Amino acid sequence: MSDHDYMRQCLELARQGRYSTHPNPMVGCIIVKDNVIVGQGFHERAGEPHAEINALKMAGTQAQGATLYVNLEPCCHQGRTPPCADAIIKAGIAKVVLAMQDPNPLVAGGGITKLRSAHIEVIEDILKKEAQTLNRAFCHYITTKTPFIIAKWAMSLDGKMAVLNQKERQLSSQTSQEEVHELRQCTQAILIGSGTARIDNPSLTVRLGKTIIRQPQRIVLNTKADLDPQLKLFNGELPEKTWLICAKKFETAAKERFNADTTEIITLPGDTITIPSLLKEVGARGIMSVLLEGGPTLLQEFISARAVQEIICYIAPWFVGTLPNKIALGALSTSNVGTDIKIKTIMEH
Repeated sequence: MSDHDYMRQCLELARQGRYSTHPNPMVGCIIVKDNVIVGQGFHERAGEPHAEINALKMAGTQAQGATLYVNLEPCCHQGRTPPCADAIIKAGIAKVVLAMQDPNPLVAGGGITKLRSAHIEVIEDILKKEAQTLNRAFCHYITTKTPFIIAKWAMSLDGKMAVLNQKERQLSSQTSQEEVHELRQCTQAILIGSGTARIDNPSLTVRLGKTIIRQPQRIVLNTKADLDPQLKLFNGELPEKTWLICAKKFETAAKERFNADTTEIITLPGDTITIPSLLKEVGARGIMSVLLEGGPTLLQEFISARAVQEIICYIAPWFVGTLPNKIALGALSTSNVGTDIKIKTIMEH
């Protein structure tokens, strides 16, 4: 097997930590000796051993003279766990192959320097692009101290995001909904505005999927703190508290209105909520990634402010217009025409 093959396995191992490593990156590690994998592991949870340590533990004495593959530069600083670079040197690893340097200023090439100083051969940039994509949220967060924002919405073929008929509000398919709930598990928080809270009355929890491992932090923006405390978001049966973010001038009213057992009031300076102050506050609370599930107004504000890093849009085979009920369309076919996406459907009558 080639270095690229082993690195692909590292990336697959790393993905196993997608629900639990926040705010740490996803990291996988493989140790190879005489073309045989003698150790492997991934970073399972923040505060617990890193991928390299798990792989070295499995390899034991076979790590001596072996090659270690890892998708992120081994750390060289003391955090909640000891430096991985020191453990690699102590184990007698002869060669380290990595995908990318760690953008964390506490590392940023320091791990590589330490390994080379110990006369360990280091090969860099194997599947670098794939590794950066995997940990794009971490890379953004560690360099900006603000969360990576994923804007997600579903809409009909004619661009509508809602249906007048309350019984037919759902636009996307069951499969799409399951994918979104998987995305919720992989994201640290879900953010909506007060309009979505009032109209949809969502719970913002993970309810679909074969395995439900974690629930994201629920965040609602409500400048005046005037939402109905009886909404599902403030239900005491939900996991943890919902964060209600309001303007500082409404802090007293917010604390009087909402139950402290179900709602954490977070205030931002000034008379209104600004996106920069919001991102700074959420980032300071250790939230690395946010799934923005708001309505068109909030989506427009975030995108206009250049505060969105990724967009996921589900286009459903429905025509909504201003009709009380949505109209079903046929199967959609898509193709690229220049920079456009061409969508074609056969009308069913």
